[in-house]
Amino acid sequence: MPALAWLSKTIYSVASPALAPNTRYELKVAFPNLALPQLRSWVRLHPAGFRTTFPPRQVNNIYFDTPDNGTLNDHLAGVPARRKLRLRWYSNTSVVGKAVLELKQKHAEIGWKDSQPVTLDLDLRNAGWPQLVQQLQAQASGQFADFLHIARPVLINHYERDYYATFDGSVRLTLDYNLTFYDQAISHAPNLSRQAPKADLMLIEVKSPVADAKQLNKILSEFPQRTQAYSKYLTGRLAEI
Repeated sequence: MPALAWLSKTIYSVASPALAPNTRYELKVAFPNLALPQLRSWVRLHPAGFRTTFPPRQVNNIYFDTPDNGTLNDHLAGVPARRKLRLRWYSNTSVVGKAVLELKQKHAEIGWKDSQPVTLDLDLRNAGWPQLVQQLQAQASGQFADFLHIARPVLINHYERDYYATFDGSVRLTLDYNLTFYDQAISHAPNLSRQAPKADLMLIEVKSPVADAKQLNKILSEFPQRTQAYSKYLTGRLAEI
């Protein structure tokens, strides 16, 4: 097997959920953007007693994929066990300072992630992709280094997020809105000007430890709409196709 194919196969070898710490259920419900005021009211009045746990803020992500689009193809094929790499930071600017490399892994509706903090010194409006990847490779280790050895940036997205949790903290809920995507698959430098067609939707994401599945099911029974599979990553990758 060629070295590139072997490495691509290796980085997509998802661990068993039984061996992973902090496994959790992750379920999503999509709504039109105009529903945001009603959804905020719904969360405040929910019988589970959700409370705000953190001020709203902008979430920014750079997603990576292999040259053969392994992450994208796994999503399209509906592969139940898959993983994806992203760089995440929180800011209303294009400047990336303190950030986190996150490798998200998923088995059906059970997910978990491994994280590695990184410190960069980049303004994406004045930087090239080789500069970003070089800074990341200098700090990455283990599976992050393996992925970055062949990965390339393919998508930037950002959105606003509200944070809630039940009073005992066992179930967390977020509202994600104003989703914006920028395709990077054929860009030699960060593309922050050619925005992909905007998705007219917002998301409720509900997360709980696997042990609290019964409480999560009870909370979901109060939802005004059925849960469904949804991926911001997939939406952004397909927006330009």
